[in-house]
Amino acid sequence: MRRGHGTSGSVSLLVVILLPALVIAGGLVLDGGRQLQVRREAQAAASAASRAAVQLSVQEVYGGGLDAALARARAGAELGSRDATGAVAVDGQTVTVTVTDSVDYYLLPGSGSVSAAASSVPSRGVQSGSVDP
Repeated sequence: MRRGHGTSGSVSLLVVILLPALVIAGGLVLDGGRQLQVRREAQAAASAASRAAVQLSVQEVYGGGLDAALARARAGAELGSRDATGAVAVDGQTVTVTVTDSVDYYLLPGSGSVSAAASSVPSRGVQSGSVDP
Protein backbone atom coordinates (compact mmCIF):
# COMPACT_ATOMS: atom_id res chain seq x y z
CA MET A 1 0.00 0.00 0.00
CA ARG A 2 1.30 3.40 -0.95
CA ARG A 3 0.97 6.66 0.99
CA GLY A 4 -0.13 9.81 -0.69
CA HIS A 5 2.10 12.85 -0.96
CA GLY A 6 2.18 15.22 2.03
CA THR A 7 0.65 12.83 4.58
CA SER A 8 3.79 11.42 6.18
CA GLY A 9 3.96 12.12 9.91
CA SER A 10 0.50 13.65 10.18
CA VAL A 11 -0.71 10.98 12.62
CA SER A 12 2.27 11.40 14.94
CA LEU A 13 1.80 15.19 14.92
CA LEU A 14 -1.86 14.74 15.84
CA VAL A 15 -0.91 12.43 18.74
CA VAL A 16 1.73 14.89 19.99
CA ILE A 17 -0.81 17.70 19.99
CA LEU A 18 -3.76 15.77 21.46
CA LEU A 19 -1.99 13.67 24.11
CA PRO A 20 -1.23 16.56 26.52
CA ALA A 21 -4.77 17.88 26.07
CA LEU A 22 -6.20 14.45 26.92
CA VAL A 23 -3.96 14.11 29.99
CA ILE A 24 -5.01 17.56 31.22
CA ALA A 25 -8.70 16.78 30.63
CA GLY A 26 -8.32 13.48 32.47
CA GLY A 27 -6.51 15.25 35.30
CA LEU A 28 -9.30 17.80 35.63
CA VAL A 29 -11.91 15.06 35.81
CA LEU A 30 -9.99 12.74 38.17
CA ASP A 31 -8.40 15.34 40.42
CA GLY A 32 -11.46 17.61 40.36
CA GLY A 33 -13.63 14.69 41.45
CA ARG A 34 -11.14 13.88 44.18
CA GLN A 35 -11.22 17.47 45.42
CA LEU A 36 -15.04 17.41 45.53
CA GLN A 37 -14.94 14.15 47.50
CA VAL A 38 -12.53 15.59 50.08
CA ARG A 39 -14.68 18.74 50.35
CA ARG A 40 -17.78 16.59 50.98
CA GLU A 41 -15.95 14.63 53.67
CA ALA A 42 -14.71 17.85 55.29
CA GLN A 43 -18.25 19.28 55.31
CA ALA A 44 -19.62 16.07 56.83
CA ALA A 45 -16.95 16.11 59.55
CA ALA A 46 -17.56 19.80 60.35
CA SER A 47 -21.33 19.26 60.54
CA ALA A 48 -21.04 16.17 62.73
CA ALA A 49 -18.55 17.83 65.07
CA SER A 50 -20.67 20.96 65.49
CA ARG A 51 -23.75 18.83 66.24
CA ALA A 52 -21.78 16.72 68.73
CA ALA A 53 -20.49 19.86 70.44
CA VAL A 54 -23.99 21.09 71.28
CA GLN A 55 -25.25 17.81 72.73
CA LEU A 56 -25.54 19.15 76.25
CA SER A 57 -24.56 17.06 79.25
CA VAL A 58 -26.86 16.83 82.26
CA GLN A 59 -24.74 19.38 84.12
CA GLU A 60 -25.04 21.83 81.21
CA VAL A 61 -28.80 21.35 80.90
CA TYR A 62 -29.38 22.06 84.58
CA GLY A 63 -26.55 24.59 84.75
CA GLY A 64 -28.17 26.85 82.21
CA GLY A 65 -26.11 26.56 79.09
CA LEU A 66 -23.26 25.39 76.98
CA ASP A 67 -19.86 24.90 78.62
CA ALA A 68 -17.25 26.01 76.08
CA ALA A 69 -14.56 23.57 77.27
CA LEU A 70 -16.91 20.59 77.13
CA ALA A 71 -18.19 21.66 73.71
CA ARG A 72 -14.63 21.87 72.35
CA ALA A 73 -13.86 18.44 73.81
CA ARG A 74 -16.97 16.87 72.24
CA ALA A 75 -16.22 18.45 68.87
CA GLY A 76 -12.57 17.35 69.06
CA ALA A 77 -13.60 13.79 69.88
CA GLU A 78 -15.92 13.69 66.86
CA LEU A 79 -13.23 15.11 64.59
CA GLY A 80 -10.77 12.54 65.93
CA SER A 81 -13.18 9.68 65.23
CA ARG A 82 -13.35 10.87 61.62
CA ASP A 83 -9.57 11.39 61.25
CA ALA A 84 -10.17 15.07 60.55
CA THR A 85 -8.46 18.17 61.88
CA GLY A 86 -10.15 21.46 62.49
CA ALA A 87 -10.72 24.49 64.62
CA VAL A 88 -13.58 24.83 67.11
CA ALA A 89 -14.89 28.25 68.09
CA VAL A 90 -17.50 28.80 70.79
CA ASP A 91 -19.29 32.15 70.81
CA GLY A 92 -21.97 32.19 73.49
CA GLN A 93 -24.31 29.32 72.60
CA THR A 94 -23.03 28.95 69.00
CA VAL A 95 -20.36 26.41 68.12
CA THR A 96 -18.57 26.77 64.78
CA VAL A 97 -16.28 24.02 63.50
CA THR A 98 -13.96 24.61 60.55
CA VAL A 99 -12.27 21.61 58.94
CA THR A 100 -9.35 22.02 56.55
CA ASP A 101 -7.85 19.18 54.53
CA SER A 102 -5.35 18.83 51.71
CA VAL A 103 -5.81 17.02 48.40
CA ASP A 104 -2.90 15.36 46.62
CA TYR A 105 -3.51 15.35 42.88
CA TYR A 106 -2.89 12.23 40.83
CA LEU A 107 -2.39 13.71 37.35
CA LEU A 108 -2.18 17.47 37.77
CA PRO A 109 0.93 18.93 39.39
CA GLY A 110 0.85 20.00 43.03
CA SER A 111 -1.87 19.67 45.61
CA GLY A 112 -4.89 21.59 46.80
CA SER A 113 -6.60 22.54 50.01
CA VAL A 114 -10.28 22.48 50.93
CA SER A 115 -12.09 23.99 53.88
CA ALA A 116 -15.61 23.56 55.24
CA ALA A 117 -17.41 25.09 58.20
CA ALA A 118 -20.59 24.33 60.12
CA SER A 119 -22.32 25.99 63.06
CA SER A 120 -24.81 24.63 65.59
CA VAL A 121 -26.69 25.89 68.61
CA PRO A 122 -28.22 23.76 71.37
CA SER A 123 -31.95 23.30 71.14
CA ARG A 124 -34.39 22.45 73.87
CA GLY A 125 -37.65 20.58 73.62
CA VAL A 126 -39.49 19.46 70.53
CA GLN A 127 -38.69 21.70 67.58
CA SER A 128 -41.13 20.32 65.01
CA GLY A 129 -43.57 17.53 64.42
CA SER A 130 -46.70 16.50 66.18
CA VAL A 131 -47.89 13.80 68.53
CA ASP A 132 -50.92 11.76 67.53
CA PRO A 133 -53.13 10.55 70.40
